[in-house]
Amino acid sequence: SNNALGMSGCHLFAFKYRRRYISEGWNITDIRQEYIRQGLIDHTKWQLVDNSDWTLIETYPSYIILPAALDLRAVKSAVAYRSKGRLPAVTYRHAATDAIMSRSAQPLVGITLKNNKDDEKLLDLYRLKGLPYDNKEQEVPAKFYIFDARRQIAATLNMAAGKGTEDVSTYTNTDLIFCDIDNIHVMRAAVTSFADTLLPGGIVTNSSSISGSNNTVHLANGVT
Repeated sequence: SNNALGMSGCHLFAFKYRRRYISEGWNITDIRQEYIRQGLIDHTKWQLVDNSDWTLIETYPSYIILPAALDLRAVKSAVAYRSKGRLPAVTYRHAATDAIMSRSAQPLVGITLKNNKDDEKLLDLYRLKGLPYDNKEQEVPAKFYIFDARRQIAATLNMAAGKGTEDVSTYTNTDLIFCDIDNIHVMRAAVTSFADTLLPGGIVTNSSSISGSNNTVHLANGVT
């Protein structure tokens, strides 16, 4: 302990000899500037939600973008329906088409196939590019796609733990696509094994060990 050594913790090697940073890591960037760049700030269709105390969503940025048509009650309801509270939040807006990309964690569907009207409303607002009602919908309904990174069997098995994937029958004009990416442990092992076959200079020591393994398959699934 520090007392036994007769010195304070700040004099120990691990504390004294460490890299010094010019600024605190959390302050390197302001995500609001990225939202401004994408045209999401001061836009009637979108709202900037303050999450700077992380009481709404512990693992999301200090500010997130959500549809302006969604009130706080609905936001909290949608948060409660997603694993770790990670509701679908805007990550990208296409400047020309206004199309939106969002990210989220899996819904808490469970074996009873629970649904959530506020989550359905949130995704429908993304489908309609933030508009609660669009006259064009009567003629050509917009399509919405949910990409689940997992294999379908993995999503199904997660239902036993109270999670799962979206039941697209409860979402308007929505398709669900599984990307067939293995879990994080398999992907990490594939990357590590792939790296182990390369020398520091990037020279392949045994090309057959790469082409004959599943590592490239895992990596291809992860990047395509």
